[in-house]
Amino acid sequence: DNNKHSGSYSLKFWSESPVQYNAWQEIVGLDAGTYELGAFLQGGDAGSNAMFQLYIKVNDQEYVADTGVTSWLQWDEPHITDIKVPEGATVIVGVRANAAAKAWGAWDDFYLYKMEK
Repeated sequence: DNNKHSGSYSLKFWSESPVQYNAWQEIVGLDAGTYELGAFLQGGDAGSNAMFQLYIKVNDQEYVADTGVTSWLQWDEPHITDIKVPEGATVIVGVRANAAAKAWGAWDDFYLYKMEK
């Protein structure tokens, strides 16, 4: 896999038709506190009106970082800080996109850190 930031795998995308996706995962058992979320994205051919977002939902509150692609292995690192997670919160981390046909790229190395007190 030539599209990874590190490790063995990445979340790749490409399509003959317009690219639209929403990939997410529920995170269970987070301690209450303040967090930072980040990831890495690379790719290209997305078109001028492309939308790429990293997001986190904490109960009904959504935090979003807009990002984009420029070229192969030119990694952007969207991140979101000051994410407040109360005890017992439902937390969903995800990425979504809306881009031109034949847009391509990969997400990799997601991280969610609890900030120091």
